Amino acid sequence: MVWGVVVAALLALACAASAEGDEGDVGYFWQVTDLHWQPAYVEGSSRLQECLRGSGDAGPYGSLANCDIPEATLRAAFEFMTSADQPAADFVLYTGDIVPHNPLDMDEDGVIAFQQNITYYMRKYFPDVPTFPLLGNHDSYPRFQMYATPYWLYERTAEAWSPLLSPYDAVDTFTAGGRYSAKVHDGLRIIGINTAVYYRENDYVNGSETDPGGQLSWLSGVLANAESAGERVLLAYHVPVGFNAAVCQMHEQYNEQLVKMFRLYSSIIVAHFSGHTHLDFYRLVGDLTPSDTSVAFTAGSLTSRDATNPRVRLFKYKRSAPFTLLDYQSYMLDLRTSNSRKTPMWSEEYRASTEYSLADLTVSSMIDLYQRLSANATLFSHYMSHWKGVDGAENICDLDSACGKTTLCDIAYTLKEPLAKCLM
Repeated sequence: MVWGVVVAALLALACAASAEGDEGDVGYFWQVTDLHWQPAYVEGSSRLQECLRGSGDAGPYGSLANCDIPEATLRAAFEFMTSADQPAADFVLYTGDIVPHNPLDMDEDGVIAFQQNITYYMRKYFPDVPTFPLLGNHDSYPRFQMYATPYWLYERTAEAWSPLLSPYDAVDTFTAGGRYSAKVHDGLRIIGINTAVYYRENDYVNGSETDPGGQLSWLSGVLANAESAGERVLLAYHVPVGFNAAVCQMHEQYNEQLVKMFRLYSSIIVAHFSGHTHLDFYRLVGDLTPSDTSVAFTAGSLTSRDATNPRVRLFKYKRSAPFTLLDYQSYMLDLRTSNSRKTPMWSEEYRASTEYSLADLTVSSMIDLYQRLSANATLFSHYMSHWKGVDGAENICDLDSACGKTTLCDIAYTLKEPLAKCLM
């Protein structure tokens, strides 16, 4: 076992060194998700009242409690991502949810005001960097309710985000249903999918339609065209496919349709990127064979509402075909230290290549990681320690427990029937 770990680590270092040999062919991009900015946050208020009122210990940068983040944390995140210590980003993925969990007084104008703030922050801090934004399930009014066809939310959000979308002729497509595709480089395309519309608490789309708003048909066409053009794709969306604690966050029939479609086009999918859960995990979208599988990464949130330290993620990739994902770094704002020192204290939470002895983030590497997680309690504990990005998270779930089994089954099986068999 020891020699196996050593060999895996040496292989990871060797491959990383090889991958970095041509620095001009290596690029970086950020993913930031689930901001949930609370403008009404009050420093010194009570965590028991969502840091909105009362007297308590709500800090200047947030609280590891039932509170969303103040603007100071939002600003600190953008300042950190654009600091001199960070590499220049080729683009930014924003995978949804800026509206807070308790928005107090909210209406249509309020939702759009939050979306205008996305454009403001992206243009202020990333003025010349392409940004690809998506709606989350909270970015609607009434809460969670979203039509699949054109209406005020898509039309007004497209207008608010037009500085971000118009360079890619994506405004009209977004207006049609909160979706779009955009060419990043020759041979590489981002497809932004509106999975918030499939959210299981959205009663406007309740599972009675086969293809609400025609998005699945549209997606199939975009993927087919990309395949014909010899392109590879990055899939970005808010609500992740698959299951978490054996619960699907979408109406299950849409999850089934998406996963089956992704399996058909797995050969051109570089990776998936999502948020929504506020947690850090990955999924194997397929049947555990590289030819039918793609990798889906879900990043930790910027909000600290679920007792999670605020996080952002930096991906490293090859700028030329096949646009391999090489690595990512998860960065974390330590709230306890930041609040006590009254200054934002960011640090690298972990680097995927070193934490998991990975040569890269390809399908083969991530299937191998799943197999090693299944057999190594220490490695599994490391994986769980990043679930929420706080001390003690590694103790939430042991490999040999029912929770451990569910966690592993969730990684490997994104369709209901195979997941149920795994859990038996």
